[in-house]
Amino acid sequence: MSTHARSIAKSALVVASGTFMSRLLGFARDMVTAYALGAGWAADAFFVAFRIPNLLRNLFGEGSMTMAFVPVYTRTRQESGEPAAHATARSALAWLVVVLGALTLLAELLAGPITALMAPGFADNPAAQDLTTGLLRITFPFALSICCVALCMGILNASGKFLAPALAPCVLNVCLIATGLGAVFLHLSVPHALAWAVLVAGVLQWLLQQPFLRGIGFSWRGPWAWRDPGVVRAARLMVPTLFGAAVYQLNIVLGTVMASFLAEGSISYLYYADRVVQFPLGVFGVAVSTAALPSLAALAVQGEGEEFKRTLNAGLKLSLFICLPATAGLLALSEPVTRLLFGRGAFDPAAVAATSQAMMA
Repeated sequence: MSTHARSIAKSALVVASGTFMSRLLGFARDMVTAYALGAGWAADAFFVAFRIPNLLRNLFGEGSMTMAFVPVYTRTRQESGEPAAHATARSALAWLVVVLGALTLLAELLAGPITALMAPGFADNPAAQDLTTGLLRITFPFALSICCVALCMGILNASGKFLAPALAPCVLNVCLIATGLGAVFLHLSVPHALAWAVLVAGVLQWLLQQPFLRGIGFSWRGPWAWRDPGVVRAARLMVPTLFGAAVYQLNIVLGTVMASFLAEGSISYLYYADRVVQFPLGVFGVAVSTAALPSLAALAVQGEGEEFKRTLNAGLKLSLFICLPATAGLLALSEPVTRLLFGRGAFDPAAVAATSQAMMA
């Protein structure tokens, strides 16, 4: 195994460890959500409202922006030095705040039409539509904060720091667990409480990254420019990566749209099934890709094509070594896994059966 491949394996282990902890908390979060909300129309409303800012996060945050930013940041640092790379990061933050801030304001004004677009089947249930619209107005600013968090994670990953970014989602999970249980025992509106928890968690995740950024010598105070060359290069790279990231997100959107016309709880069944499927993908697949990207970017800048190929092949083999057996396991154990994780409280046996079928598919 080459030096770069060993480095990727070591970094992937760090990312996988942090992600594993986050995913365990994520399962606890989903167990609490299933216990408190079940799989009725109130749960469907919350998941639609939460899915929309998550869509932007996956497209512009941890999706295309990170894939475009890390190679540009790495190249700028190698060619022009640390100060120029830091200026590029500050400039990227300015653009994120302006673009996503404008989208957030627009979403607050058009929350009703957005809900009708994402879940047109809710038109037959005015209560679900009104609840989703209200929840969306609370959760949408999460997209702005979490995309800024993704920028911080890109800076840290490019600097060889992987643990803090991997642990960031733990904050969201802890907030939702505590808020969900508190809402049940205090007899509060569970969907509204969870929506506010999402908003607070986005801010807390941003604050969590700041000490680690200072630890690598980075500060948000300093030179930046609207037309920073690195930001221009990253914007150009985002176009193809945006299409790549959009393919999976389009599947989710279409699934949500079609499920809104089905029986009550169908959106929730798909959500819970996807959460289980995301476990091996998040712990191992994303860990390997996150750890590999800085090394691959550096090799590309240095023009080491053969080593780039060997490193990429090692990453693919490492991913398949875990993900193929995990796929077989989830197919064989879909129902007992669903029952073990979610089958309690408001999540009845019919919800268990429907969720396990969605998981197999």
